[in-house]
Amino acid sequence: MRIILHYTLLLFTFIAPSFALAQLETVSWPESQDVLSDRYRVRMRLVNSTGDSQWKDVETLMSIPRNYDVEKHGFPAEDFKMEGNELIHKIAGGDACTDFLEDRNLSFIPFAFEGKIEVEVTKLYGESAERVEITPSAFEINPHYFTGKTVRFFMEKPEYISVNFVANDNKDNDRFNGFNIKYGLMLFGDQLEKNAAYSIPSPTGSGVVVWDNDLDLDVILNADIIYFPPGDHKMKDHKENNNEWIKDASLEKSLPLYHGQLRLRKEGQKVYIAPGAYVRGAFNANGNKNCWLYGRGIISGRDYLMHEIIHYDGEQSNGVWIQTTQTKAAFCHFSDGAQYHGVIFKEAFHHTCPSGKNTTIRDIKIIGWCSNNDGIRPSRDSNVDHIFIKTSDDYDYARDDHSVTNSVFWPGVNGAIGMLGWGNLGSGYAKYKNNYLINSEWSSENKKNTGFIGSVADDGIKLENNIIENLNIESPTAYLVNATLENKNNYKEGYLRNFLFKNIKTSHPFMLPNGTFVKQDMKGLKNNWIEGWVFTNLVVGGELVTWENYKDYFDLNLVGDNGTNVDEKNWVRNITFNSQGDIHEITVTSNQGGTFAPQGKDRLIDCPSGTDQTFFFTPNEGYKIKEVLLDGVSQGHIQSLHLANVTANHEIEVIFEAGENVFDNSPFSAPDCTNLQGIGQLGASHADCDYVFLEWGADPCATSYIVKKRLKDTGDFQEIGTTESAFFRDEDIEENTTYEYVVVSQNDSEEKESSIMQLIMEECGTQACTFQDIDQLDLKIKNCGEVQLSWSSQRCVENYIVERKEEGEAEFSILETITETSYTDTNVVEGVTYTYQIKPVFGELVGSSAQPTIVIPACISGSYFQLINKVSGHVLRPFSQEQSAIAQIEISAADVWSVWKMEPQGAGFVSFKNMNTGKYLSMLSDVEGENITTSLSAGNNEKWEIIYSYDGYFRLYNPSIQRYIRAKSTEEMLNQPNGEIWVEVSSKYEEDDLMQWTVASVSYADYITSSDDQLRENKVSPNPIQDYIDLIYDLPSFDRYIYSASGTLVKRFGVNQKLDVRNLSSGLYILVCGNERYKFVKN
Repeated sequence: MRIILHYTLLLFTFIAPSFALAQLETVSWPESQDVLSDRYRVRMRLVNSTGDSQWKDVETLMSIPRNYDVEKHGFPAEDFKMEGNELIHKIAGGDACTDFLEDRNLSFIPFAFEGKIEVEVTKLYGESAERVEITPSAFEINPHYFTGKTVRFFMEKPEYISVNFVANDNKDNDRFNGFNIKYGLMLFGDQLEKNAAYSIPSPTGSGVVVWDNDLDLDVILNADIIYFPPGDHKMKDHKENNNEWIKDASLEKSLPLYHGQLRLRKEGQKVYIAPGAYVRGAFNANGNKNCWLYGRGIISGRDYLMHEIIHYDGEQSNGVWIQTTQTKAAFCHFSDGAQYHGVIFKEAFHHTCPSGKNTTIRDIKIIGWCSNNDGIRPSRDSNVDHIFIKTSDDYDYARDDHSVTNSVFWPGVNGAIGMLGWGNLGSGYAKYKNNYLINSEWSSENKKNTGFIGSVADDGIKLENNIIENLNIESPTAYLVNATLENKNNYKEGYLRNFLFKNIKTSHPFMLPNGTFVKQDMKGLKNNWIEGWVFTNLVVGGELVTWENYKDYFDLNLVGDNGTNVDEKNWVRNITFNSQGDIHEITVTSNQGGTFAPQGKDRLIDCPSGTDQTFFFTPNEGYKIKEVLLDGVSQGHIQSLHLANVTANHEIEVIFEAGENVFDNSPFSAPDCTNLQGIGQLGASHADCDYVFLEWGADPCATSYIVKKRLKDTGDFQEIGTTESAFFRDEDIEENTTYEYVVVSQNDSEEKESSIMQLIMEECGTQACTFQDIDQLDLKIKNCGEVQLSWSSQRCVENYIVERKEEGEAEFSILETITETSYTDTNVVEGVTYTYQIKPVFGELVGSSAQPTIVIPACISGSYFQLINKVSGHVLRPFSQEQSAIAQIEISAADVWSVWKMEPQGAGFVSFKNMNTGKYLSMLSDVEGENITTSLSAGNNEKWEIIYSYDGYFRLYNPSIQRYIRAKSTEEMLNQPNGEIWVEVSSKYEEDDLMQWTVASVSYADYITSSDDQLRENKVSPNPIQDYIDLIYDLPSFDRYIYSASGTLVKRFGVNQKLDVRNLSSGLYILVCGNERYKFVKN
């Protein structure tokens, strides 16, 4: 069926009126007992200045452990048999799930936002909670409202967070008298999909084929992009799926769709899972390189047996097919050059998503419960960023050169985060940086495949140079290191050497959930030494681990000195425990009524300079937190405190008081409910022959809603139901019919009716889609004389009409009709005000959009240099090529200034020119902050530094000749005519010597070909490049610029943006970031 929605009035958009850039994206999911959660209710809203924006109910999904139940899974009962106390499948075997996990579940919510949002979570079951824990606490999210059943908090940037209601009915025994979370909740906050590291395909675009169970596989597999739209997709129900148990392994592997697993046909093929798409299936790249699996939908193995796809290689004595690493097919298995972006993998039937070399993995989430539910497993030269994993087997293999960054891991009962290996494969060089570990469920002492670094490796393994850096471990956790080797090859020579653990913080001592303290395990073998490992700034429970106290934390007895030592019994040698920089002390005190973590030694917490430190405050039963003070300054009622980049000692005081732990510290007053405010957007996020799912923006003053419907233009609306939630399911649907809906919000005193939404139902069996107006249209000045328009892709649009009008014009004029979701207007005039709108078109339906306005600024030739006062916000721009006017503002000697490099047009950079000597000092890149030092390249190959001082001036310093070039003061700079400034040139021992300097524009080509050019080659991977740049070096925290060989600026990226060069022409380019320059070739 095709569904077309038309709205008679403007749609409600989730855009905060006071914050034009704020957006919140949520989607509707198939309403099914095995999809949606009944544990938690979640609402969200954008934050405006008054706190009266409308709440939106957000659907909560659920993952449950695989537990064989013939009726639930729909498999024939005769295919199962009892073996002991376990129900097993006669071919695939058991469910591989530990029994004590089977009553647990994990609720989760995928959403996206920009700006600031408020989140409300309500516990729908059982008793009130003692408190709510939101982790990682390093993300600085503190609740401001808590009733025991409902909590509210703000989120200001996309993160993946756990919300744990601490209550007896949310604790599950781990078999060893410890407790884990029983009904977890994860909020998966992502950036808006339009800002993701990929382009959102249109279902009607060229080379795109929309998945349909009645569509021929040849058509699907010849597509460039296979598109799964919103809805419930049961791939096993495809007309060509082969669900037999085939013993001919060659035949089985050749099948394009086997047991619901799609085998891709060509290199570079892409599978897009749209938001709201729930795919009950699996994918295999079939050896094809550079394939993609991406989007914001869900790929679920719920409908599969564990190890359902087995490449037949004989049978065991009980008839179950032989299961080895070679015979068990992975859930989603891609090859070299794979790209995984955004999707949620849940309940895989074996390993979740292994891949090959040069893999990119970003923003994915993995949820699993069973042994063999391994997470990622990319090979060398791969990059993994911003992911979440909670499963019950190895999360990653730390045995190949790849990086894993900015990710959150929830350890299950089984599985290491970075597994060194089963066997003796790999070389090492894995890098784990800026990661978080929460809610650890590792409950068994000496279980080998647990720990951030774990090992079930054999003798002969040769791994080296793994790096674990900036790791934050919250909650009691047993193992950072659990490295042991087994003799299976007669003590074949091998090693685990030169690992670095740096800036590791744990909130508690190393312990199991039951409170048992454990020591870190490092055990080599004869001819297989664990050697050269360095632990720098390892702080456990607040205490720095040193050579003097390491035995409190490690099961080692090293003889010798720090760094040169041996433990012959354990085959471990040359281990170093050290620190870097000053060690600051943070003193924590509290009165009776609660606890804090970490506790340190004698309430002194060691904090290496420049590292972060997070604290947790927990009231006892019958108490609550009254206040937390940092260095005597109140931080208010907070449950956690995060100190970033600690550079001094601090004192923290926690004050508890008797009372029930409930609170309302909301910065907003209650909404004015003298009258109902009415609902927001009324829409249908799902529609087919079975039902229509209606949802709308909540009225904050309503107690319930009445839903009404009528056939188009047939008279009065008829009530079809009531609900307390901001959504409703209508199952009375017929095809080839047009319906109209309204929703009436109501309370005890009044009712308020919404505008009409029209829904056109066409024939069943065709692609379902919705037609909506465009809720946000973004305008940006791209270059001098260019305006870039961008908007979100609509589900059911054939093309877009781009229109514009000038100030004073009554009507819009058509610029172009396009199918893309961005447009660049190059025909604009300086100083003119333009208004734009986009009209989406589908058949005879034509929608509308917001109508933003923009004024085209005057173009400034070349670059200029400006100072921004970080205190007052005043801007100084005394240097420009064509503008000599200098703003007269009041300057204080105490002002602190940051420096920005501005490039309104083309290439070029700021260059200071000495009018007496003709020498240039050339500066590249953005520089921001206080007391920041960056190098400058001088015309005579000298190196200069720019230094910011607190007394109102900046200066240039040449360390090789010990000379300064300093502006006399910002006030004197303002008083100089024609953009020229007087500066002082001095050394440490000589008298000041006045010279006059001014600003000139210099071609970047002069810079990259200068004699002091030190471009780093072979540091860009891969090189040549086809799509994205990956660097061996970590870039400075400045914007990134890409220049052509001729010196033309062709691209600019923010600090956290993926370096996407797919649209560049072939040729030589230079990547510039701060003082770093890298040469690469684009194919």
